[in-house]
Amino acid sequence: MTVKKNILNMKTNQVKTIIGRTDIVDFPKLELFGIDIKVDSGAYTSSFHCHHMRVENGVLKCQFLDPKHEKYHEKYFYFKEFIQKNVKSSNGIIENRFIVETQILIFNEIHTIGLWLIKINYWMSCH
Repeated sequence: MTVKKNILNMKTNQVKTIIGRTDIVDFPKLELFGIDIKVDSGAYTSSFHCHHMRVENGVLKCQFLDPKHEKYHEKYFYFKEFIQKNVKSSNGIIENRFIVETQILIFNEIHTIGLWLIKINYWMSCH
């Protein structure tokens, strides 16, 4: 886990938090705690492993993580508000993906974030 560092921005007199390449966070609304993350400082949104994603009657239904993951639980989550987009991945394949909004707890602060839901089979083929 990365150690949190606080630095003072001399121009604005504000304290900034610096995080490292990896860390451990909680997603309270998803009932997922102690999740290892990788930080991509150039990304506007985050991505999350998911499976069994489908839209039923205008509601997105999905499960987070992979059944092989130690933090996996079989609970389905339902999102009435989501964005559905066709996205060209880094390997050139166009996929239909979903973005949902949730909360992340990092360094004792809760932040609202957008998550791209990534199918497990796609993620495994890229890493």
